[in-house]
Order: sequence, then C-alpha cells, then structure tokens
Amino acid sequence: MTELCYFLTCLKANYHHVEYHNYSHALSHAQSMYWILKKTPGVFTELEMKALMIASIAHDVGHPGLNETYLKKVRCTLAIMHNDPILEEYHVQTLFLILQDIRCNIFFDLESDDYKQVLDDIKMAILATNLQKYKGQCEKMRHIVETGVDFRKKHVRNSLKALMMMACDLCSSWKRWDEHKNIIWSIYKEYFNQGDKEASFGITTPEHMLRTNAESIPKYQTSFLENVVMPILQLLTRIFPQLKEVLKTTHDNLECWKTYH
Repeated sequence: MTELCYFLTCLKANYHHVEYHNYSHALSHAQSMYWILKKTPGVFTELEMKALMIASIAHDVGHPGLNETYLKKVRCTLAIMHNDPILEEYHVQTLFLILQDIRCNIFFDLESDDYKQVLDDIKMAILATNLQKYKGQCEKMRHIVETGVDFRKKHVRNSLKALMMMACDLCSSWKRWDEHKNIIWSIYKEYFNQGDKEASFGITTPEHMLRTNAESIPKYQTSFLENVVMPILQLLTRIFPQLKEVLKTTHDNLECWKTYH
C-alpha cells in the first residue's frame, strides 16, 4: 500500500495543469476501465487487469496539452527524442521512470517473468490510445467478432484491451449531458490554446482549433461522435452487451449536439 501511495503521488505530480489532458482525465479513464472490468468478470487474468488499470491512470502522464502534429511542426524536444507515436511513447517512458523509483515500485512482489509481462502489457495498452490508429484497431476487432470471439486466445484479448483503452479514452462521450458538455468545453479550450500558439508561429491551424470557429463546436462534436466514438462503442457492446448503456448515453449526447444552439 505504501508503494501505491508513493506511486500515485508521483504520477499525479507528473501530470501537467493543462485544460483537458490532466490528472482528472486520467482518473476518469481509470474509473471507466474499472467499471468495464467489473462488468466483464473472468475475461482477463489478474495480471492483465493490473496492467490495464495502471495503463489507464498513467496513459497521458506528462501530456503537454499539445498534439503530435504541433510537436513535429515546431521540432519540439519530444518530437526529436521519441519515435511515432511521440506522445504515447513519452507517456510510457515517463511511467517506467516512475516505476524505477523503489518507493513507487508497485510490482515489487512479481516474479521476473510476470514483471516483464505486466510492463509489456502496459506499454501495449498505452500505445493503443493513439486515436489515429482507431480505424485499424476497429477493423482488426471487427474481423475477430465476425469469425468468433474466443477469449482464450491471447491475440483476441490483446485486440480487445486496445479497444477498451480507446473506449475509456473517449469516456467523456458517455458521461451524462451536463458533465459531457463541460468536458468538451475543456477539450476545446486546450485546442484553442494550441491554435493560439500556432498562430504566433505562423503555422496553419486546423479549423476546429481556431477560436473564431467556436460556434461550430456542435458540428465538430456531431461528426466526431458519429464517425469515431460510436463505431468503437458499437464494437465494444457487440462483444459485451452488458455495456450497452454507454452506447445509449453517447447516442443521447449526439442528439443533444445536433440540436444545440
């Protein structure tokens, strides 16, 4: 328990006070993952569940509140030091450095093989939060669903864990409307802060990151929910029908954005 307290304290200290990718988002991700795991008993081993929970709460540690495209454009140190995906690789490295502190070594009681396995699982899970790869992940999972889901197969569980990590990263979509809307505002505040920085450097800014386009947030959210979030959650609930309430809440939020003024 002492190691866990030190670990969480150190982890929180390494999250930045940015508008969205902060420790509150990490806690929300972890709470969502815990809920899914409680709803799906017997699918994953205890070691896999530990890895998923730690990956969840650490998946954005050190996030600068700026996306990968920006980091590359300004040739930020992170972009120079890390391979693609830059941010996810950085989050993994930061987490592993924290775990190297003997006071934070929450896996001190594991045998060497299990220790290596849990670190591999954590890295795989964090890398899965790179949303640019969601189409490939969904295609892989869709093929598994169509050919028959066998939880005994490791590649099936790995693909499912990747899908769960993405779904939890999008957990703001399945919060109730008032909370969902407030989180979306914080996301766009972070976007607009990046847009301001890009403007100061004379860098072309995507339209959804321009403050002048704030009135189009409902349109952007409608498109994002329809084209990214819903397909991920539809797949997840095909595998686990007991999670269908997340699909309903997301659909309700989608309808709210369609009529938002």
